[in-house]
Amino acid sequence: DFSQRVALVFGNERLGVSSELMELCDGTFTIAMRGLSESLNVSVAVAVALHSGRVAREAALASGRVEGRLRTNGEGDLNDEELEALIEEYRQRSQDHAFQRRQRQEASAL
Repeated sequence: DFSQRVALVFGNERLGVSSELMELCDGTFTIAMRGLSESLNVSVAVAVALHSGRVAREAALASGRVEGRLRTNGEGDLNDEELEALIEEYRQRSQDHAFQRRQRQEASAL
């Protein structure tokens, strides 16, 4: 239900989602497939699910079924403060990741 904020969890192709994480989830979903395909690569499944979610979220906002507004520039429905906080969190995670990568590289060079 994309009329509210939602988090999607994807497992890897081999093992799926851990039982511990499944216990924290409110539900599950599948991607309907037709034809001879039996499964999707996880990156393709994420792309399909996110596209479907975006379309459903835009429809929910446009219909007035959900509180919020769709930003006129097509950048989603976060307000300016929420968007800036999300961008700052992304920047921090990116910096942390780069630091950790440098640490691993330096340790492996020893």
